[in-house]
Amino acid sequence: MKIKIFFTIVILLLFLGVTLEYNFKFVSTTFLIVKGRVVNYQIEKVKDVTASDISQCKIVDFGGYVCNQTRGWLVYSIQNTQEEKLLKLVAEYNSISTKLINSYMLSTNCDKQTTKLVVAKTPVIVEGQCVIK
Repeated sequence: MKIKIFFTIVILLLFLGVTLEYNFKFVSTTFLIVKGRVVNYQIEKVKDVTASDISQCKIVDFGGYVCNQTRGWLVYSIQNTQEEKLLKLVAEYNSISTKLINSYMLSTNCDKQTTKLVVAKTPVIVEGQCVIK
C-alpha cells in the first residue's frame, strides 16, 4: 500500500513538474510576444522616413536573427527620427524576436543550410521618403 502511494505521489509530482514547466514556457513566450508588439508599436511611433537628401536615409537590421542572419531591415530617416531612441528600441525588438525564434526551434539546421549571400541593401528616396531598393 505504501509503495502504491509513493509511486502515485511520484507520478503526480512528475506530472505537476511538466505542467508547471509547460505553463511557465507558455506564459514567458506570451509575455515576449506582447512585449515585442509593444516595442514594435513604439518603433513605429518614433520612426520617420521623410527625407530631403539621400544622406539622411539609414538602414538597420530588424526582426531578430536566424542562423546568424538578419530576418529583415528597417529603413528610416535621421531628418525627423530620434535615432538613438529608435536604435535602442530596435535592439530590444531584435533581442525579443531572437529569443522567440530560439524558443520555437527545437533543432537548428544552420550547419546543414547553405549560407545565402547577404546583399547589402541600399536606401533610395521615392517621393520624399526613404525606401529600401
